[in-house]
Amino acid sequence: MKGFLAAMLAAVPALVASPLTRPIHLAFSYDEEAGCRGVPHLLAQLPEMCVAPLGAVIGEPSGMRPILAHKGKAAARITLRGRSGHSSRPDLGLNAVHAMATVLQAAVSAAQDLASGPLDPTFEPAYSSLQVGLIQGGQALNIIPDFCTLDVEARAISGVDPAALLAPIRIAAEALRVSGIGIEWEDLSAYPALSLARHKALADLLTELTDQEPLAAVSYGTEAGLFQAAGVDAIICGPGDIGRAHRPDEYILVGELSACQAMIEALGKHCCA
Repeated sequence: MKGFLAAMLAAVPALVASPLTRPIHLAFSYDEEAGCRGVPHLLAQLPEMCVAPLGAVIGEPSGMRPILAHKGKAAARITLRGRSGHSSRPDLGLNAVHAMATVLQAAVSAAQDLASGPLDPTFEPAYSSLQVGLIQGGQALNIIPDFCTLDVEARAISGVDPAALLAPIRIAAEALRVSGIGIEWEDLSAYPALSLARHKALADLLTELTDQEPLAAVSYGTEAGLFQAAGVDAIICGPGDIGRAHRPDEYILVGELSACQAMIEALGKHCCA
């Protein structure tokens, strides 16, 4: 995404010099990697800033190939509070790590159930998914752990509410209250799936600008679904390869940036017609 921002800025002189008959807006959000937390604030203010845009191009790495759909996502953190004590007297404490095993098993079972459907073959995998990405708890081996946290995410195919996929995990956590365990549930992020029809004008435009036929879907998520939910058609198209993302040696090629800049400048010419 940072490469897309650089390409946009590099294209500004050409856009300013063009006799645009339709405006091109550059939208910069924040906390995208933390769950698309910033763009809802932008979308809330959009009606006061400009007329409704005809479309939004989200510059996530796509090899400059337009992408029509992505999965939605919801993520949450569950914290269990127990009672500490010496490990030699487990009868006097409440082991939060042991209690979390119930929640963890609910997550594993839910993930396994999702593999059976509903299915959408445009995605890989073709089903919604759920996984625990992080679990932490305890202080030392000889101390009964009085806390444990678990981070879980769900990624949903189009038509499925990602937040609803977390319901079995929340039910399992809440059931622990009867044993004296304290429960805290924190929603970390949520955004809807993107599903842009191939016949839409925005898909045709990006096909023309990139000279590439759109890809039906990807499994990673972006802010595009939030734009679409706000009534703005959205499509993914940006420089770089998503396979290089989130790695210590993440990189983007100069040629990829140049191709993106050329696409944005071509969009400017289109908006002069």
